[in-house]
Amino acid sequence: MAKVNGQVYTIQSEVPFEYFVRHYREKHLPTVSYGTRRKYNSLLDVHILPRFSEMRLCDVDREAVQEFLNNKERAGMSWWQRSDLKNLLHGIFSKAEDWGHVQTRNPADRVSLGRKRAKRRKRLLSDQQIRDLLTLLPNRVRLLVELAVSSGLRISELLALKLISLL
Repeated sequence: MAKVNGQVYTIQSEVPFEYFVRHYREKHLPTVSYGTRRKYNSLLDVHILPRFSEMRLCDVDREAVQEFLNNKERAGMSWWQRSDLKNLLHGIFSKAEDWGHVQTRNPADRVSLGRKRAKRRKRLLSDQQIRDLLTLLPNRVRLLVELAVSSGLRISELLALKLISLL
């Protein structure tokens, strides 16, 4: 048929994964914030493309995604970063479905990340440690730390506070 029509047809789901990611980068990534775009490009270049670039879009299945994430866990990658990888893969395949490249179920659906574990032990300062810290801080910073310790405010909440001067 290619000789007769002079054209070669490719079923859209059989395009190389790397080709579709290039399309994803051109069409979708400009719509997200600069920070998100940088993060996604980094995850694609360092983790996802080295594993999936040789595969066709239709060959990336749930088992391949699960194996990929399991290997990342064995290599010591945090739960949060594996979650980012899973979410990015899910987003790629959602766009592939939206743009008519695949009609199958998203391979990142129902993939397990395992238990969430903290990389570092969480520590609370003792009362004496807090007193020692407060003596070392400048007055303006000391006020913020005292407010955080006494009220339980998070750093983002502290930074959002505005001083109101009463005349």
